[in-house]
Amino acid sequence: MAYQLWSKDTRVFVDTSSLMESASAHFMWKLAGTLREKGIRPLIVARSVAEELNRLTSHKNEITSRKAQDAIGMVEGLRNEENAEIIGGKDDGEFADNLFQTIFTSLRLKYRLVLITQDRSLAKDILSLNSSASVERILGIDALRIGDSGSRQPWRLDPSHPSGVRYIKPNSQEIPEQGRVREFPLSTTPFKLQKQARRLDDTSISISSIPGPGDIVRDAKGVQLNLSVELGRGGEGITYETDGGLVCKVYNRDRLKKTTIDKIELMTSREVRHPAICWPVSLAYNSSNEAVGYLMPRAQGKELQRVVFIPPLLQKKFPHWTRLHLVKLASTILKAVAYLHSLNVLLGDINARNILVQDESTVFFVDCASYQVEGFPCPVGMPPYLAPELSGQNLPSILRTLEHEYFAIATLMFMLLHPGKPPYSHQGGGDPSKNVQKQHFPYPRGDKHGERMPAGPWRFMFSHLPWAMKNAFHEVFSDGERLPIDNWQDLMRRYENDLDKKYVSDEMFPKHLKQLTKKQVEQKGGTWRSCDACGKEFGAFKDEDRICQKCRSQHHA
Repeated sequence: MAYQLWSKDTRVFVDTSSLMESASAHFMWKLAGTLREKGIRPLIVARSVAEELNRLTSHKNEITSRKAQDAIGMVEGLRNEENAEIIGGKDDGEFADNLFQTIFTSLRLKYRLVLITQDRSLAKDILSLNSSASVERILGIDALRIGDSGSRQPWRLDPSHPSGVRYIKPNSQEIPEQGRVREFPLSTTPFKLQKQARRLDDTSISISSIPGPGDIVRDAKGVQLNLSVELGRGGEGITYETDGGLVCKVYNRDRLKKTTIDKIELMTSREVRHPAICWPVSLAYNSSNEAVGYLMPRAQGKELQRVVFIPPLLQKKFPHWTRLHLVKLASTILKAVAYLHSLNVLLGDINARNILVQDESTVFFVDCASYQVEGFPCPVGMPPYLAPELSGQNLPSILRTLEHEYFAIATLMFMLLHPGKPPYSHQGGGDPSKNVQKQHFPYPRGDKHGERMPAGPWRFMFSHLPWAMKNAFHEVFSDGERLPIDNWQDLMRRYENDLDKKYVSDEMFPKHLKQLTKKQVEQKGGTWRSCDACGKEFGAFKDEDRICQKCRSQHHA
């Protein structure tokens, strides 16, 4: 299988040796086009590399000096077209090789990293980072060299080679390996898009025995694994820990249908590996070689529903968390969903019970076997995440669309920033399903005052959101728009920036509304007056508003 190298989370660095390669200009401009086309951040040149090029322009060897000058000109040309950027400070150190190891070590859990280098030793050191302590969560590190004609030649670790590393020529028939035992390629061949749900074959499969604790199961390659501790059970089956580092879900006998096994077989036909996604990696077979379930990576953490969406439990589990942690958690979740979407996989049943949280940067998506893949629908869905047009539909017989998914994502984002509160929840409302059908979004926007906002801190939280975030929620829940996932990722990045710069409150549960400036109040048609209780000035929008929000909150308390 050929791995796709590029994705939006890829970060590409280049070292001095490749910038001075004779075919560098052809390679770099072609690469710049690829990065722009894929929506990837421009080529990254470390400041220490740029400074090294400057030093080499004075080299006593005329050829070396000229190559350095050409490289500087090329980098400047790329920067002028916004196809490259120089990062780093003067304190990065003189030796770029050491800097790359430091950078790649710190970023390997967050990004897919690529280094372009002609240096064999540096390539070996960088690729070796794939096999270190946190290999299960590394998104992938690759090293490339520039061939004589400007071709891309991947470096590969090879213990049999005298240097321990070699490169693969363009026409090589060898299947490239990524330099580590367990591979998590960021992307793979996407699943096919289908317009209609396939006819499901609910024929029961006759099974001689259902394995249990202490029994052995085999994966698709015949490797034996012992079932040990029971981790959980539900209507479909029982999940066990194994001695192979994986988890095995064994279906109940009455849930073993031909459609079930066919879908898992399709899912395991792709190298879908992401540290946050517990994707099925193989069917599991009993001693009679009959498919009885599937194997998957083990998840850790607590349910989002139980640890974040219940405020007292949130404060108990993560007492140091602020609003910034919620925003980072949202970004972590969005990144995993975007990865699945890049493979034409829809989660369908997006809800807080299917996401486990360890911290704001570490989550695990479980129950992946229910995802919509090709013609296999997602058969379940929960309010309030289910789009209004899906209410009453026979979910096992229809395929979801991205628009359906976008509604669920917007709902999840709202409930993350207002821990556990659904967007359509309001005073006088009904159950979550009925609230979605009414589509009454109770929060204010601009001159529009909120109506029947839920009691509690929710209106305070909403008031402290950046305007762009408030407007995005109104576009979805008031205006019926469906914002793509890229929009939400951008909004979270901007929100994080606003929090870092203290433009907005970082308080998890604010106790009063956001205090507007005198100018903001007057622009909105209000008046600036003194509070009858504390004497401090505040903005009022009604004649009867005589005390400020802080005093009003204390009075209600």
